[in-house]
Amino acid sequence: MSPDNRRPVDYNLAEAALGTSASLHELLKTWADGRVKQRIVRTLLKERAASPQLFAGGEYRPIALDGEDRDAYLAFKRVLGGEALLVLVTRFTLNECPTGDCTEMATLPCLAKNGRWRELLRGLELTIVGHCIQVQDVLNALPVAVLRQASA
Repeated sequence: MSPDNRRPVDYNLAEAALGTSASLHELLKTWADGRVKQRIVRTLLKERAASPQLFAGGEYRPIALDGEDRDAYLAFKRVLGGEALLVLVTRFTLNECPTGDCTEMATLPCLAKNGRWRELLRGLELTIVGHCIQVQDVLNALPVAVLRQASA
């Protein structure tokens, strides 16, 4: 059983948290209150509502990472027509990382298309031109990153 599901839900508090304009940095200071998780879920549900075909019918493409600690991460893309969504997650906590620090030893392979990407959970804009994304470029605040290819 998930520890998150043992307590009764305070719906008033949850609804109030949805309206917060706190930055991710501010939310991370009190991560145990559930607002970070709520922000992630809300962001991804909004993205799914905006592109239901990409999420439901997009081609699943696993991504092999490069570098010494490549096995410390999982990555995949969903691709449909000109749309692409890239997900990157850690497999270990920092204490469990095989080499002790997995934050600088892996890279995402160069993406099929150069261009602009938006990291949805932090609102980062990335422009990829002839180089690869470093894992630490997108995983320095959360153990997950979701990148959406920006429209041309």
